[in-house]
Amino acid sequence: MLKCPVCLHLPTNVIFSCSNQHIICSGCLPRLVDNTCPFCREALGARPRRHAFAEAGVRELSLLREVANRVTN
Repeated sequence: MLKCPVCLHLPTNVIFSCSNQHIICSGCLPRLVDNTCPFCREALGARPRRHAFAEAGVRELSLLREVANRVTN
């Protein structure tokens, strides 16, 4: 699932994750009071890691939506 579990939106820029690959969008990361993953409650640490694979997936999904919009219009 590519939706952020905090805001429930599809991330549009930088995506972070815990070691279990649960995603958190960059807008919601500062809102995590205890700096833990909202799914598994694992501590994210001082420098949360980026989820490059999810970021690539969101970019690809955006491109596919653009192509679909051009075809239908």
